Amino acid sequence: MNSDTAKDTHSWAKVAFILCLSMIPVLVWTQNTTTTKKQAKPASVAPAKSSPPPPAAQPRNVPPPRPQNPPTQPKPISDQWKHQVPTPVAPQPQPKPFNPPIDAKRFQRPDGSATIEHRDGRKWEVNGAGQVTRFSKPGMQAQFGRDGRLTSIRDDRRGVTITRAPNGVRQVVSVRPDGTRVVSYGMNRGYVERRLSRAGYIQRTYVIGGRRYVSVYRTYNYNGIVYQRYVPAVYYRPRFYAWAATPWSAPVPYAWGWNAEPWYGYYPGYLTPAPAYPNAAYWLTDFLLAANLQLAYENQQPSADAGSQPDAESTPLSPGIKLAIAREVGLQITAEQAAAAQSASQPAVVGGQPPVAPPPALDPAQKVFVVSSNLDLLTTTGTSCPLTPGDIIIRTDDRIGDGNVVSVTVLSAKAGDCPLNSTTSVEVAALQEMHNDFRQQIDSGLSTLANNQAGGLPSPPPAGAFNSRDGQGQSDLNSEASLIQQQQQSANQAELEVRVGSNGAGQ
Repeated sequence: MNSDTAKDTHSWAKVAFILCLSMIPVLVWTQNTTTTKKQAKPASVAPAKSSPPPPAAQPRNVPPPRPQNPPTQPKPISDQWKHQVPTPVAPQPQPKPFNPPIDAKRFQRPDGSATIEHRDGRKWEVNGAGQVTRFSKPGMQAQFGRDGRLTSIRDDRRGVTITRAPNGVRQVVSVRPDGTRVVSYGMNRGYVERRLSRAGYIQRTYVIGGRRYVSVYRTYNYNGIVYQRYVPAVYYRPRFYAWAATPWSAPVPYAWGWNAEPWYGYYPGYLTPAPAYPNAAYWLTDFLLAANLQLAYENQQPSADAGSQPDAESTPLSPGIKLAIAREVGLQITAEQAAAAQSASQPAVVGGQPPVAPPPALDPAQKVFVVSSNLDLLTTTGTSCPLTPGDIIIRTDDRIGDGNVVSVTVLSAKAGDCPLNSTTSVEVAALQEMHNDFRQQIDSGLSTLANNQAGGLPSPPPAGAFNSRDGQGQSDLNSEASLIQQQQQSANQAELEVRVGSNGAGQ
């Protein structure tokens, strides 16, 4: 190695030595920083007040600690409901698959449905899902809906016919050997119908909870169908009827006090009474609407769905519909005034043939009806739906169709009943029953007005009430109530027998 090469080597060695010395502080700083991050120690020197403190170093992959907030006041109830998760709806019980007797014969169809017969005479109709749609045995027949709901029973041995509406309300009808007809909707609700001694007249003894009363009807035949026409028990002087139909000098405020009634809270928002009334006809309109809603509430209490609250989103009765009802109330007051004059001027009728004329329910002037009983109808779209007391329908045709029915459209209905504006058909006999109940409820309201029991309304002139010559009946109220209770017990036994037999139990 020459001298020049030695010098160069010595020079590079000095440079390398200097570079190593300069890297020592960097390595020391790096080691301190790594140790600090591993220990996660916060800085010990407080920052200056003029600048915000730097965030403390956090360990990797570890979330920062949750801040400890001071206790807060509870949210108002209204705010809590806004964010509350709704409680899931419990699934509806499904019908149990049919369990046929072992020794029964099965006749299968291609669609999966079948007829199963037992040697003792029991027979089951089963759909493709294995659910019974019809059950029969000697002296008894029962039908079930698509959802497994019992819809009807005819029990010849007990002499009862049972029907259940979609909302679960049960109606029981029976005819006794002496011709007495018993209709009930529960242990304490229904009526007993008997013939009177004078030809062409019947009476009904109504039992409604603690209330009992008798009504008389005139029967007559029209186009081969027997109809019943309500006959008032009491009439009034012409001046009283004129007062009831004539507008008062100014609308009169009136408070009903329904807020504490259970039936009124059961159908919230459907019926809103008028704050003031221009005459008695408008007051009677709210009177009879309330009576029907109370009837609907009492009808559903014994049913299986009694605990379910109807939807609060029912469409309220419109002022226009109430106006149409008030007009027909006025027409009935005028008609009853004419009947009162005729009853006062003629002697009582003994026997005789009733007039041959269409039932009043087909009167062209009588088109709007307040439903007063439970109906299960089939709309033109093919869907089944119920109507219950307090719903409003309008008759859209005066002609009687096949099956003795007329077309109607639903004007107003409570939640769960037939949709608004749906079109269906109603038997003329059922429509006439609505008309009879309409007149009967008007008479009940007129009695309240005549006795000046509606405090706050203008005092009427002397009503001068007198008994109708054809509207009087007699009844043993205690025996009628006993017949209704016996009928309900028979219906309970019939339903139990069907439910056990329709499942194939007791093989």
